[in-house]
Amino acid sequence: MNKAGLIFIAIFSVGSLVCLSLAAGTTFWFGVRHLDGDDAVLNYTKGFQEPEYRFTFFTGLWMTCYDKETPAKDFSRASIVCIMLSIAVTILGCLTAVTGIVAKNRSALFHSGLLYFASAVCSLIGNCTFTARILLQFDASVLPPNVTEEFGWSYILSWASLGAQVISGSILVKCGRTYEDKE
Repeated sequence: MNKAGLIFIAIFSVGSLVCLSLAAGTTFWFGVRHLDGDDAVLNYTKGFQEPEYRFTFFTGLWMTCYDKETPAKDFSRASIVCIMLSIAVTILGCLTAVTGIVAKNRSALFHSGLLYFASAVCSLIGNCTFTARILLQFDASVLPPNVTEEFGWSYILSWASLGAQVISGSILVKCGRTYEDKE
């Protein structure tokens, strides 16, 4: 494996870990805001009998601002567990890849690629359950015309991390199949 290949693997491997860690640690996954710049909007979340006057809010994995009840708690827990499991498996994949590169062991590279694929599956499940939670919890059809809902940059980082995990896994599996073992 040449130096450019190692740099490419390192960029995508570390990039996926950084993106997913930033996404998990922030609350900007989904937000509702007033288009006129006013920080106050009406909260029309499903489960409320009448609209409530609330400020602009953001929802993340760990916290939902201004919710009295969360009808989709199981989806919330599933998102948290899957994203945190994905971070742990990504760290393990990074360590296995470094071991494989240093020891020039293609089996370790191949297994680290498989770990990245497992991490990508966990990320996919976590992202999909978060999306399902938002769709079940939030009713955008009753929002006033000057209020918008949008997925935030944390959500986008989480999906970008999924792409980087798949690319890292593909490269590492390919390297594990073609890399020369140290004799």
